[in-house]
Parts: sequence; C-alpha cells; structure tokens
Amino acid sequence: MRLGLIAGNGAFPFLVLDAARRLGHGVTVIAVEHERRRTWRRPRLAKPQAAFHWVPLVHLGRAIELMQASGVTQA
Repeated sequence: MRLGLIAGNGAFPFLVLDAARRLGHGVTVIAVEHERRRTWRRPRLAKPQAAFHWVPLVHLGRAIELMQASGVTQA
C-alpha cells in the first residue's frame, strides 16, 4: 500500500513516516509549504526514498493530483 502523508510542523509527521516504513508501506509526503520548519530535510526522507512535494495549503487540488499520480491509496 502507498500512503499519502500531508505534513505540517512538529515531530508527528516523522513518527507517521517512520511507522509506515517499518510496516513496509511506500510514502508520498505532501509538505504544507507555509507550515514547514527546517526539519523536513532530504537525509531524513532518503532511506528508503519517499516521494516528496512542497504544496501551498491553498492548492489542495494539486496535493490530491500528486498523490493520485504516486499511486496513493490512503492519506
């Protein structure tokens, strides 16, 4: 299963990402552009690779398109 993770600030998105990977799920991360902190860095996403996109909150339609194109089945 491929999961879509809509992520803002704080540690919670990383906990979800790590748990999903442990369960063997692929992950597409949609990081909310104006909610981000410097914690979303490439090394944390690299192993295993997570599809990663910055999307402004007002572009929810774009986030949905990105997840559908990545084969996301749960968000």
